Amino acid sequence: MINMQEFVLLAQPWWVNLFILIPIVVYWFFRKTGFGITRNQLMIAALFGIAFGFIESSVVVYLRAALGFLSELSAKTYLQPELLGNLPKSLFRVEFFREASTLIMLMSLAFLTARSTKARLAIFLWTFAFWDIFYFS
Repeated sequence: MINMQEFVLLAQPWWVNLFILIPIVVYWFFRKTGFGITRNQLMIAALFGIAFGFIESSVVVYLRAALGFLSELSAKTYLQPELLGNLPKSLFRVEFFREASTLIMLMSLAFLTARSTKARLAIFLWTFAFWDIFYFS
């Protein structure tokens, strides 16, 4: 079991934390071209990405704990490739479809939120950025 004393807020290496600036820079760069996306839509998409990233990371932690992978690896030596190499083929398929479902959900939000292809891509990347930050935090 991982206790809160081992919890680290910032990612390593330090420069990875600069990725949090990507959604802000993207918004600033594209706000002048008129995507037809409101600030309210961006905030809701960001909240969805944050919430979904947290939920999915929680599910992954629970699944790995149930499979015994968290007891084998500490938080400091956590390596994704090692875990995937140890998964049985049937569970690897589940992991693959879980990842594919994540992309489908993020794309669905983009299609529901925006009308143009450019705006859909922007919403998808915006939401994916927030999901990614909170999934891997």
